[in-house]
Amino acid sequence: MFYYKVTIAYKGTAYSGWQAQALDDAHEKNPTVQGIVQKALNKVTKYQAFSLSGASRTDAGVHARSQLARIALEHEIPAKRLQMAMNAQLPDDVQLMHCEPCSQQFNPHTISSVKEYHYYFSLSQLTNPVFNDIVGCELGHPLDNFSHQERFEKMTEACRLFVGTHDFQNYCNKDKKTVSTVRTVTNCDIHSANFSPLGENIYYIKICSNGFLRYMVRFIVGALFEVFKGRVELEDISNYLNGYQSKRLSLKAKSKGLHLISITAK
Repeated sequence: MFYYKVTIAYKGTAYSGWQAQALDDAHEKNPTVQGIVQKALNKVTKYQAFSLSGASRTDAGVHARSQLARIALEHEIPAKRLQMAMNAQLPDDVQLMHCEPCSQQFNPHTISSVKEYHYYFSLSQLTNPVFNDIVGCELGHPLDNFSHQERFEKMTEACRLFVGTHDFQNYCNKDKKTVSTVRTVTNCDIHSANFSPLGENIYYIKICSNGFLRYMVRFIVGALFEVFKGRVELEDISNYLNGYQSKRLSLKAKSKGLHLISITAK
């Protein structure tokens, strides 16, 4: 077999997450990014044997700038030619951004890495419809008597509480495969986006970790939004990091604002 390390960018709006839902991609009830890439691989390789594995199982509606993956092919294709052929077969909302040969030992799902996510949101009450699919929500004004700036500063302060090694059992959905809910967050802060003159007051929450639990980023962001609105205090954030709680602190933030930015091997 011949192996390739690839980075894949996609707009997740039309897809039910990364992971393929059926062994036969033609029979997927709802399209997935992995399924779409596998369909393209079938055409490019003329249905030779191949495998595709990704580093992060992003949820439905989540976007990625740099999903890390490995392709294994039965017959060798020069990396640049493979990238160009794949992009010619893929839809506009999924593209291979990089492709290079790699060893069989490279496994994107098990490598020790740091993942960086951004969650985009707006402080305006209305956002340009151009951003409807990629900006999570409009926070508008706080629900209490604090000023817009005071609540934003409080949310920024709350971000710092998540940095470090904590048990995130109250900020995730656990599944049967979850052995431990302890994770280390190395960065959690807020930045101004300023990526387009089409929108104002758009920000993003940057979160980096050596591993994320299911819905972990979206529950963290949901709690931060509640801090901004005045319905959750800093003490509540800490309490939910220090022991099991029977009730959710907040709803999870919408998937459309979440972007997988990078996966960096240690």
